[in-house]
Amino acid sequence: LLPPGLTLDSTGLISGTPTTAGTFTFSIELTDREGRRDHRPLVLEIKGSLSIANSELPPAMIGADYEAVLTARRGAPPYTWSITHGELPSGITLDASSGRIFGRPQRPLYQDITIKVTDRDGVSESRWFGFETKRLPIIIHTTDLPEGTSGVLYRAAVEASKGVPPFTWSVN
Repeated sequence: LLPPGLTLDSTGLISGTPTTAGTFTFSIELTDREGRRDHRPLVLEIKGSLSIANSELPPAMIGADYEAVLTARRGAPPYTWSITHGELPSGITLDASSGRIFGRPQRPLYQDITIKVTDRDGVSESRWFGFETKRLPIIIHTTDLPEGTSGVLYRAAVEASKGVPPFTWSVN
């Protein structure tokens, strides 16, 4: 049988809009006015429509390296990626050939963007994403201090990471 949505007319034209992706094996038969016949097995591959696999982009942290990779499903590689609405924050770049979004954002921001992928046949698909850059959370790693002795010099470093240096320490 032909893929769903396709028909074969009396002139030998297979046409229509396929509704199901897959590989379809079928035979066609030709009969002339004198009753002579021929048949031929054929295989038709129907690819699914091009789509963007990512449903969201992870947030980026200010001052930290960022990387996310967009992925296309189906269609005909190679793909070309572009932003058709909005823009990435300063310090972040979209590589058009790989779909890689990378860089180091400079300030907090929430931006709506629309990303488009186009395959080698010119078929394209777009998807909206919310892209957020956040401040790095500041974290104190030290949980315990070594014992001290009365009358003896004491020194212990308290360790922290992330955030935006320089840090200011205080006792509450």
